[in-house]
Amino acid sequence: MGWTLEERRDRIVVAALQLAADQGTEHVNLRAAAHSAGISWDGAREIFEDHADLLRAMSRTVTAQNMDVASLRIDGEGPFPEILEGILLQLWGALSARRDHQIVSYELALVALRRTFLRSLATEQHEQARGTAGEVLVAVAEAHGVRWTTGTDDLARLAATFLEGLSITWVVDHDDAAAGRQVRLLAQFLAGHAQPDR
Repeated sequence: MGWTLEERRDRIVVAALQLAADQGTEHVNLRAAAHSAGISWDGAREIFEDHADLLRAMSRTVTAQNMDVASLRIDGEGPFPEILEGILLQLWGALSARRDHQIVSYELALVALRRTFLRSLATEQHEQARGTAGEVLVAVAEAHGVRWTTGTDDLARLAATFLEGLSITWVVDHDDAAAGRQVRLLAQFLAGHAQPDR
């Protein structure tokens, strides 16, 4: 096949994530992912150094997908708390779109925490989620002429931590209505830390 190196890498990561979603992260290895992606073992070894390298790529990809903000609409008119609620509900929609990917994300974090040489994977996963939350908060404030009265880093950490906890609960009980209510409470809390930027 005439795939570029980047395309082959993406195919292997996608295949690995699907294997993890279907069978669990413990069943994923580079050889199985390459086979599933239709790429030779030798070709896979040119792209990934080892199993840990594949796990890191999986973690970055699944975290980016879970916190997908590319299609997030932050415009709108009306009271700021209502606008913020709508934005957070969109973000929750992206988070809850793939329950299997949420489970894979947690499994990857647990694997990383149990293996010292992979510890940075868990750290990167959480930093990536907090960074995305921070980007959203900054963009929302700029778009609607408000400023956060509490540090953006602290609010981003709180929001990311809240959403992670909510995701775990939702994976277990799959109660969409309850999750929606919790997201609205988060919006109310965050809106209480915003003031018009004069």
